[in-house]
Amino acid sequence: MTNDKTASQGASLPELPTTPTGSPTSDLQLTVEVDIEQDGDHRSYPSSPLSDLPPSPPLSDLPPSPPLSESPEKDRRQSTSSIAGINADISGTQRFYECLSDEEIEENYLGNIAPHHRRRHGVVNCPSPISSDGADSGQTSPEEHVEDEGPEFGLRRSKLAKPNTKRSRGENGVYPKRVRMSVEEPRPEEIQGGREGRRGSTESNDTGSSYSNSLAAHVRKDSIAIGLDKLNGFPFRKKSVLGFMNIPLPSKAKFQSKNGIPPEHRTKKELLLHYRVHIFVAVIFVITVSFVSAAWYFHDKQVEELATTQKIFFDPRGRVLTLRDQVTGDDLTGHLARDLPKWQLPLHCPISEKGDPNAKECKWKKNAILRIGYFKESLIQCYNISWEYRTKNHVPFDCFDLGSAFWYGSSNMTNDMLPITGKFSFDPNVYRLKGNGVLSNVLEYYWLSSQAEAIVVDSNDPLHISWNDTVPGKVCLISNYTEPFYSYTQSLLPHLNYTVCNGVDMVETHAFMRKYFLSPTGPPLPSGNVLTYPHYSVKARDSDREVSETEVMAMTSAIAEKDLNCSTLEIDGNWQKTLGDLDLDKEKFANITAMLDSISASKCRMSLEITPFFHFSSINFKEGVEKELFVMDAGGVVPGLTTLGEDFAGVLDVSNPAAKAWFTGKVNNLVSNYQTSAFRFSYGTKAWMPYKPHFETKDLTPNKIRRLYTEMVTSISQNVILEQTSQSQHVGELISVKTSITTSGDRTCLTNTLARALTLGLLGYPYILSDGFDLYDASKHATGGMPSMDLYIRWMQLSAFFPAVKYSIPPWSYGSVCVQVAKDMSHIHQTHVVPIINSLADDIKKGLPIMRPVWWMDPQNATAHKVQDEFLVGNRLLVAPVVCEGATTRGIFFPKGIWSDHNNGGKVLVGPIYIENYTVSQFQIPYFTRLQQQYP
Repeated sequence: MTNDKTASQGASLPELPTTPTGSPTSDLQLTVEVDIEQDGDHRSYPSSPLSDLPPSPPLSDLPPSPPLSESPEKDRRQSTSSIAGINADISGTQRFYECLSDEEIEENYLGNIAPHHRRRHGVVNCPSPISSDGADSGQTSPEEHVEDEGPEFGLRRSKLAKPNTKRSRGENGVYPKRVRMSVEEPRPEEIQGGREGRRGSTESNDTGSSYSNSLAAHVRKDSIAIGLDKLNGFPFRKKSVLGFMNIPLPSKAKFQSKNGIPPEHRTKKELLLHYRVHIFVAVIFVITVSFVSAAWYFHDKQVEELATTQKIFFDPRGRVLTLRDQVTGDDLTGHLARDLPKWQLPLHCPISEKGDPNAKECKWKKNAILRIGYFKESLIQCYNISWEYRTKNHVPFDCFDLGSAFWYGSSNMTNDMLPITGKFSFDPNVYRLKGNGVLSNVLEYYWLSSQAEAIVVDSNDPLHISWNDTVPGKVCLISNYTEPFYSYTQSLLPHLNYTVCNGVDMVETHAFMRKYFLSPTGPPLPSGNVLTYPHYSVKARDSDREVSETEVMAMTSAIAEKDLNCSTLEIDGNWQKTLGDLDLDKEKFANITAMLDSISASKCRMSLEITPFFHFSSINFKEGVEKELFVMDAGGVVPGLTTLGEDFAGVLDVSNPAAKAWFTGKVNNLVSNYQTSAFRFSYGTKAWMPYKPHFETKDLTPNKIRRLYTEMVTSISQNVILEQTSQSQHVGELISVKTSITTSGDRTCLTNTLARALTLGLLGYPYILSDGFDLYDASKHATGGMPSMDLYIRWMQLSAFFPAVKYSIPPWSYGSVCVQVAKDMSHIHQTHVVPIINSLADDIKKGLPIMRPVWWMDPQNATAHKVQDEFLVGNRLLVAPVVCEGATTRGIFFPKGIWSDHNNGGKVLVGPIYIENYTVSQFQIPYFTRLQQQYP
């Protein structure tokens, strides 16, 4: 066993003594172990020869050793008992004990060896020296500092005879390196030979005793050292053998410790003081990691909890909005903010607003704010999306996937299609009213899909629509205030507000949308016989708009003579001397009393066509200019003029309360003077607003202006026919739908009527008026010829199942045959259609249509969604009109239910079923009644 020793700087190794014969002793081997690591170098180096070591002092300088007793065995036992009963194993194992006092242990080992561990480290406490008189003298001379322990060469030191173990710094201020040394015990046979030799002669005994004592004195911890200059300059390896010495030296880290004291020799207090910064940093690190881990854990928990209750699914990176059907899993996917740079992410866009899982707000720095609200009813889920842009450099631009579903709703296609097919684009050009399909009649932005998805946009927004056009396969909604109509305010920034919903049943989804968005309450039933009897027009078929009392009285006489029913007789055309006079022309209507009597005799009521335009030469134009009742031009100072053919006219500013009251008073004079109870309100055929108009009220849109005009006219009379309107589902007006005639190859058919009427019903306008034929040819700017009698009959058959019908061409124009058909169709209308309309009063108040698509009875049937030339009246009648000239057969699809055929003696058909060739004569229209016994 090797003992840890401390060597004093400058000490030297003694020369080995010789035997009396002059030969070196052979019963002792001294081993020095060096344990040094320099920069990870583990290579072996040759040992330094002994000649390089410092010379040892002569033996004469060593203190004399006490004489050995005659019995070596006795000496050994005494030596053993003097070290507190610690047995020395002489079986050849290195087991040596160093006898030190408490102070020496504290000083040499820095108190690092606990009392109960000292024995295993080879250190024991020595008893205090006893004087000759048996008392502890407390004084020991320096000469008595070593006591021979016998042949085992165990070492023992007295309490006060300790060497000077104080370490001094070297020349460079660094403490010298310490080494450990051990004395290897001779083998027992060698010990025995040595003892015998020493017993043989006194000289030998003296020499051996002196040799042992001198060796013990130099083999102590404080008396063995190696020249540090050689150690520092010699590249030792771990456990390098120096001649007969193997010296383990401390590692490199020990030599670099503070103050030259290895960390293992320091007290706990010193260690804590030395490593206080390290400990502080470690504690701070542990605390930081703990807090970060805890925060991350609770953040994940919060995100997980929000995800389980998440209702708004919007990815701010991809700007993808997803609304999923809870039952079928169908998604309505939107791609928002396509006009903003793709690289720009919102600075703030949480999963949901704090404390409200039904709201979400995302902000793009200096560009836009997106607000999404979630609400639900039954199985229908909806998002309300609102854009607020902060700059005019970008505009709201959102697109939604059309998918494979069938879509129904607004379009500006010239040839209306149901469902919407192909592509189209709509620009809210405020100067054009014709040629915009359904949007020519009503400006409503609403679409419904066969997968129960719905989109509705605020009609007050200047919406640009791109349907499967700008982005294929998507409908894009763009809000842009760059049109001339909005130039009166430069502070109006782009904004867009719309709602998307997704449900399971498209009929239920539509009813939900009608209830909450398209109208607060449904329209009331029109008064009188507006829906029961047909309406007639005096000059609708003629390109010459001049009308007189002669033509009016001829019309009333024919109606009475043919015994036809009549609701109103519309005096359209130029019944005023100058447009805007709002009075009958006294030259054209010289005998107004006789004319009114003739109208009353035909059981009709007189209806007049009025407009918001005032010709510059009319008697009311000057008054309107003086009172500033007209829309101003771009400068906002003088009235703006619009074109009416080759003339110019001012436009009534309906946003001005004074102008509205003034116009209402003029029209009420017509009611009181001429017993007029019905009106047709039209905007002309071309431009209806001056360039860059200025109104009394700011922030007006074309849709708002149309709504204000409608509310103004319906406040005068409940019997009103409207050509264009918007946001007017709450009033009971009739919406005019004209029938076009289209020739394709050798087939001439009636077009646009049915598809447009069904679309208007879905938009919330149930009272559709089949308003005769649209004979105006836009390419020739002239009125075309009259339709054939066959098409005219087919038109009368189709119109009989509309809520209302008006003859722009009187039936007697084709002879008595058509007069009889007109009577028959009027009978069918009164006996089948009117009762159904009356029974649908509750549905009408909910905003549901009277004329319904075939899929209304079976929304899940894909075939029903493709049917374009059939319709339902309520849920009772199925109508399959013939719309092409000369056709006598057609295919008919029957939705689910049991249907009774009125043309074949009540034959029963069970749907869903498709009959390919259904035979029908010229004077028949296929219609079927749904039996309520099976399907209430």
